Amino acid sequence: MKIGIYNRWLHTMGGGERYMGTIAEALSIDAANQVELLTDNEVDLADLGKHLNLNLSSCQLRLLPLSSQRENMAAPMAASADYDLFINASHLDLFPSFAKKNVVAVYFPAQLPPSPPPPSGTMGMVARILGLTAQANLYSGFYAVERGAGNVLFRWSAERAAIILPPAPSGSRMIAQFIASSSRPADAPDCIVRFTLNGKPLDDEWDVPRDGFVVHNLFLPPERLFAGRNLLGIECTPFQPSTAADQRTLGMAAAQFNLLPAGADGQPVKDSFITRLFRRRYAGSNTLWHLQSVLDLPAVARSMDAVWSISRYTAEWVKRYWGRDSELLYPAVDVDSFAPGEKANQIISVGRFFAGSHNKKHDVMVRAFRGMCDGGLEGWEFHLVGSVGREPEDAAYLDQVKKLAEGYPVFIHNSLPYSDLLAQYARSKIFWHATGYGEDTEQHPERFEHFGITTVEAMAAACVPVVIAAAGQTEIVTDGENGMLWQNPAEMQAATLRLIYDDALCSRLATKAIERSRQFDKAHTVAKLHELVGGLLQVKD
Repeated sequence: MKIGIYNRWLHTMGGGERYMGTIAEALSIDAANQVELLTDNEVDLADLGKHLNLNLSSCQLRLLPLSSQRENMAAPMAASADYDLFINASHLDLFPSFAKKNVVAVYFPAQLPPSPPPPSGTMGMVARILGLTAQANLYSGFYAVERGAGNVLFRWSAERAAIILPPAPSGSRMIAQFIASSSRPADAPDCIVRFTLNGKPLDDEWDVPRDGFVVHNLFLPPERLFAGRNLLGIECTPFQPSTAADQRTLGMAAAQFNLLPAGADGQPVKDSFITRLFRRRYAGSNTLWHLQSVLDLPAVARSMDAVWSISRYTAEWVKRYWGRDSELLYPAVDVDSFAPGEKANQIISVGRFFAGSHNKKHDVMVRAFRGMCDGGLEGWEFHLVGSVGREPEDAAYLDQVKKLAEGYPVFIHNSLPYSDLLAQYARSKIFWHATGYGEDTEQHPERFEHFGITTVEAMAAACVPVVIAAAGQTEIVTDGENGMLWQNPAEMQAATLRLIYDDALCSRLATKAIERSRQFDKAHTVAKLHELVGGLLQVKD
């Protein structure tokens, strides 16, 4: 089986990339599988595997063309058609894929815009009766509408673009008709356009004239059309505008796109009522600037063969945001790397220092620890471990935390080597986690911990978790059984003091924490993965 796993952020080598890598490693063990990791930034697979502690030696890297547009998904969409199973594991990137089986792995879902309205008017009513109401979408790689010479409205394409075509009845003979110009300065290269249909090249190359808008008829072979959505890919020789203010990379200037019925000779049939109905497939407009330029993302989410959520918390919001169920696939935590050592009177919290988003609330925890010290606690230390974000506001946030810690036994470790992190876990008795405190789950659910890998790591090292009773933390920790949950800093302080002054309770919960951490090891995740993939492949199209 040929398997493609996409993640545009692979080069960051973070938690989401380890989740993706675990899936790739597990599926590549079977010699019958050919696993490719798709991304658009250079990555050394050997370095990636070493950094993530994964064996990716049986995987291949497929480097996709890097687009000048952040939101341009034309390349992974086209590539997806090459696979039996395509897994989109790229955070916040939702797009149609065209493999035999298609999955999106979700760390936390984006809230999607509403579906576009259906066609209207008399022709729209007739088209709906005949079942011709699906829309074509300028999904990716087109810029905003401009007005050219003679008041012609058009859109520039990027160097790569994609149009989603509606489902085609079996045996359909269709032509994709473009009316476009290259509109380039004399010193720019000729605009050569090549096309793909569902990821495979078409035997058609168009040298687009520089002056005036001309017609090009692209025949779509019936045997290459899917019964469901179809992806028409466009690749142009790019150029950059000569003005310094315009930093875009441009392809062709497209004014119209028509989807027409083709005759036996592969040419458009004579314009007729039926031809006009045929055009109703894409919302009744044959102009590129009227075509739906935002894909029906709720429909894309519903069309996936499966959605895998990293936690029940994420699954809840997939249901609320996307209107569909998802299946649970917890991240694999490398619990075997973490072990208890000689314990010290030490509390630890692990999490990156950054402002905004799902900020780790280091300031809340430092204030809570200060309050305990001011209340008479002696002989205990609080250690915060985490790298620092790249933005200026992240450095300012770290400075704020350091200022709060002044004069107290609070130690901040930035960019700690992995071996030293293991040592800090090993000698800590208690683990704190506060992400989401003070936030509103209904207004900003993304600001809470979606799962909680560091909590599991700490538990594997016999640190008793004292964590906020919210989101993914409640799936890991059971209050009073393998840790403590809290609603506010006063409860966090009280729970911590109970553990500090009751060695038997602390020891019992630490033992149970180790046992609980084992439920999130790689063996459990891999077993669940094979169950999900096996069930997916058994479902007939």
